Amino acid sequence: MDKLREYAKRDSRFNKKLALWFHRMVQFCTEYKAKERGLRVARVNPKGASSKCPKCSSKLADNGHRALKCGKRNFIGDRDVVATVNLYRKFSPYSICGEPFGSPQAPQAR
Repeated sequence: MDKLREYAKRDSRFNKKLALWFHRMVQFCTEYKAKERGLRVARVNPKGASSKCPKCSSKLADNGHRALKCGKRNFIGDRDVVATVNLYRKFSPYSICGEPFGSPQAPQAR
């Protein structure tokens, strides 16, 4: 138990390496499972993905801890969800006229 406390008292460089290692492991496992299922994988730069409204592309403003708000559409959403939707719309090959209609592997709605 004492060893665990000593390992926890590392400098910020070690903590950053540990966080990056975990991120790389999640990335590797995601890519591996996607390729195992025959899905294509693309790495994209997520910078700025949560700054625009997914409905009208206007600039979003902070609305609390993790929420963002669009002044034009009264849209409020979590910053991670907004970024995911914007990245999907930008990079998804499954779209018609720029509007996504879903992945062919997705379950059908009832």
